[in-house]
Amino acid sequence: MGLDMYLIRKEFTFGVDLSNLNPSEIRRNNPLFFEKVKPYMREVGENDAYAYYICGESEVGYWRKANHIHKWMVDNVQKGRDDCEPHVVSKEKLLALKHICEMAMECFTENGVLKPRKLYLLEEILPTSGGFFFGELGYNYDYWENVQSAIRIIDEIIADTDWEDEIIYYHASW
Repeated sequence: MGLDMYLIRKEFTFGVDLSNLNPSEIRRNNPLFFEKVKPYMREVGENDAYAYYICGESEVGYWRKANHIHKWMVDNVQKGRDDCEPHVVSKEKLLALKHICEMAMECFTENGVLKPRKLYLLEEILPTSGGFFFGELGYNYDYWENVQSAIRIIDEIIADTDWEDEIIYYHASW
């Protein structure tokens, strides 16, 4: 029980319906992928296009109770809606999060101890956020470990993702 957060990679192929992701979100966040699947979509309503043909799903990132990473995703990927639904994350958004995490890492010593007079910066760039079993709200060693983990995960995703044939989405549950 608590905040579990996932980054999932879905690989493009024909024959599997993925109607649980918002088509306009895919169009906006991953236009190369959208253009590739567009000819193979069927219209289901005025503005919705489903029948995304996706196959192959793998977990490429996981955090537990990293509420500061979750808050960033809610604010910057999910348009402020904390809805436990999957949301497409563009390469640009992942790189933006990595940049924020790198800035946050500069506020800590190499052993994960918060440097003097750096709390204000963390509260501004990557604040913690309370919620139902969301974990600690302090800027401590656990916070530092999750930021460090985010940088590593994002580096691996950027290096290993074929952005024309795959999408990354974020999903959290509690």
